[in-house]
Amino acid sequence: MPPTSFSHLKRLWAIGTAFRGRRTTLPYFPSRLWVEATSHCNLRCPLCPNRDLPPQQRGFMSIDLFRKIIEQAAGQVHDLYLFHRGEPLLHPQLPEMIAHARQQGIPARVHTNATLLTPSLGARLLEAGPALVSFSFDGPDEETYNRQRPPASFGETLSRIEQFLLLKTKEKPPKMTTVLQVMAPALKAPASRGDPTLRTLATRLKKLGLDRLVVRRPHNWGGLVTAEASAPGPHRPETCCTFPWYALVVYWDGSVGPCPQDFQGRLVMGQADRQSLLEIWNGPELVALRERLARKDYRDLTVCSRCDRPRRRQLAGVPLEYAWRFFRDQV
Repeated sequence: MPPTSFSHLKRLWAIGTAFRGRRTTLPYFPSRLWVEATSHCNLRCPLCPNRDLPPQQRGFMSIDLFRKIIEQAAGQVHDLYLFHRGEPLLHPQLPEMIAHARQQGIPARVHTNATLLTPSLGARLLEAGPALVSFSFDGPDEETYNRQRPPASFGETLSRIEQFLLLKTKEKPPKMTTVLQVMAPALKAPASRGDPTLRTLATRLKKLGLDRLVVRRPHNWGGLVTAEASAPGPHRPETCCTFPWYALVVYWDGSVGPCPQDFQGRLVMGQADRQSLLEIWNGPELVALRERLARKDYRDLTVCSRCDRPRRRQLAGVPLEYAWRFFRDQV
């Protein structure tokens, strides 16, 4: 087993041990970071609360702050999600961010709506070398897609994805995975890969080099969105959320939170421009939050008490629909 795989297994074991024991001060650095390149977005999707984000919460992360984060994360973080509330391709220095993380041994993941993925930008992304590029494409046909992704165009966006896949096949970048992600409400059939239109689309893209298709049930962004498909069931008891035991979110302005479901950044644990991530990771705010979650005390926690994630079916603290991919990615 390669040393990197062994270290990942050790980290996963440490996380599992700390979570099972409900330890609140942790002897390790977070294994996963969400780093928000930008909170701006060019679409107005009905399942996303970005359209209601106040102006003061919109911005772009500076490259200096990003480099400071990566300097601390090098040798510690297993993977980097270089997106959160906005469309990452809007950041003019995104390829530079990806390349810098890769040079420091951190695989970066990008989740994009692909509407801005021109051939020139696609070439720069391939050269930068992200570990994963995921296309958020909610609708296997023109009518559904255009309704779910205003003001984007089904044909134009699909063409951009196809061009990128062709370029990827030509350039053959090492260790890059491409994913087409579709939210279940965008499908006419039940929430599965059995939707015939989706199967046709996935087959078409896989012939061009797409690696996999992911169909997901949306979450409710800590209660900001009401979606029938995200409902976990009214009688399912709340469990202890795992996020504060393995992840941190750094917003574009340096605010640090414990949870990627916290769209409005209401749970701020510290400031990355003034504190180290390790200081925040075991700081009093995050330790106190872990203590409350360990007791399943969700009272007055505005985000957590309304979030559907703690009520979903779970395996070892991870929602069942994400469990296999989570453990596979960690190993």
